[in-house]
Amino acid sequence: DDVDLEGLDVSGGDEDDLGPAAGRDDVEDAPIVRFVNKILLDAIKKGASDIHFEPYEKIYRIRLRIDGYLKEIAAPPVQLAYKIAARVKVMSRLDIAERRVPQDGRIKMRISKTRAIDFRVSHLSNTVRRKDRGAYSRPLQRHAGYRRAGL
Repeated sequence: DDVDLEGLDVSGGDEDDLGPAAGRDDVEDAPIVRFVNKILLDAIKKGASDIHFEPYEKIYRIRLRIDGYLKEIAAPPVQLAYKIAARVKVMSRLDIAERRVPQDGRIKMRISKTRAIDFRVSHLSNTVRRKDRGAYSRPLQRHAGYRRAGL
């Protein structure tokens, strides 16, 4: 069930939008587009329930929630944070100009002729940092960790 980036078709969530779009080839080849597609595909392959895009003042990290644990999978340069966030927003049909209020959207990713994955996207913002999150289900939760919870 190996899928490569060449066969992906990504849309903003409507079934009708899963077909090929004319004139998208140059956009689909852009490095940020390919990078975000790879992150989404890696999340699917690894069975992640959530993807966290976390920009901080000096670092930027991308983590997957797998079996309840957050695992860092990438640390792109912090200068790419806005480009990555903009790409995720475009894919999920969110307002790329709005940075102050939370936004929710959907991404539908067709990975084969018979299989499509639906991502729910939540873009959260505050004065300290911004967090973009893609998930298959359940809202953002803070976990204390099994050891600190006494389990």
